[in-house]
Amino acid sequence: MSKDYKTAQDFSLPDQNGNQFTLSKRIDKYLLLVFYPKDGTLVCTQQLCSYNNDFKIFSDSEIDIAAISIDSVESHKKFSDKFNFQFPLLSDVKKEVSKQFDALSFIGLNKRKLVLVDKSLKIIYEKTVMSFFYEDTDKIIAEVKMLLKNNIN
Repeated sequence: MSKDYKTAQDFSLPDQNGNQFTLSKRIDKYLLLVFYPKDGTLVCTQQLCSYNNDFKIFSDSEIDIAAISIDSVESHKKFSDKFNFQFPLLSDVKKEVSKQFDALSFIGLNKRKLVLVDKSLKIIYEKTVMSFFYEDTDKIIAEVKMLLKNNIN
């Protein structure tokens, strides 16, 4: 029996280059939304660099990535240019999308949260971890594959 999934509300946010990123137009198969607290901080840098290094592993699993924080487009541009991220960094300065996905912490920064959305905007995976940790690629891929395998009719 398949699971009843929540549906994500569509949204548009500017990326690090000022281009509008619209959720519904950017999903081929799956899109992993990576909510993170702050550009340039130690754990956020480690997390996004790790996902960038493993970009092909995600791609081979039909998963695209978009990272979201409340930092400005300018901050994202500097952060992305420094590490040559292969995925967009989305600027949610109004915190609306972060609130929509329950990814805003009580202190007003993003939680470290992963949300996997399919092309019909169904949320098929969500995971929040403590801000000084992050999920590694192998664990994410294994959990998603197990979830999808167990929820196919």
